Amino acid sequence: MHPHVKRRIGLYGTALVVAATLFVWGASQIGAVEAASVTSLATVNDKITAVQASSLEQSTLSTTALLKKAVNLLDTPQRPVAMLMLKEVLRRNPESRDAALQLGYGYLQTGDLTKAQISLEHARDLDPIYPATYQLLAEVYTKQNQKDLAATALQRAQDFAKVPDLTK
Repeated sequence: MHPHVKRRIGLYGTALVVAATLFVWGASQIGAVEAASVTSLATVNDKITAVQASSLEQSTLSTTALLKKAVNLLDTPQRPVAMLMLKEVLRRNPESRDAALQLGYGYLQTGDLTKAQISLEHARDLDPIYPATYQLLAEVYTKQNQKDLAATALQRAQDFAKVPDLTK
């Protein structure tokens, strides 16, 4: 083989190794930038949530108005805002069964079963004969694979649904 050919093959081989190294390094840098972007995005989301919560604390809207707005937003892409509203209602009025119930429903929809259970059990403690609370608790318990608790909650929902409403 001619020496020029050997030198060219050597140069091409070296160039190929350098190109592959740069490609791998570049890919790792893109991964680092993406990871930093995700972290930055999470930080930005946390700051936005804090500003929204602060804004709600200063809101002059009544708890009833906040609750109605939250319920209307709960099954939309605005669910995070709705949940902040519900938390504000509960901050102002910890005895709001409906806010606790709706917050539990919101957590259930997002898959946070622990928080859903806590909120729904709070709603149950506030009004121990409200059937909807037990229906949602049964769903939470079922997803947590707590079959006995789910069956009991479902039975209570059915039993309390039969109780006449004496407030009318």
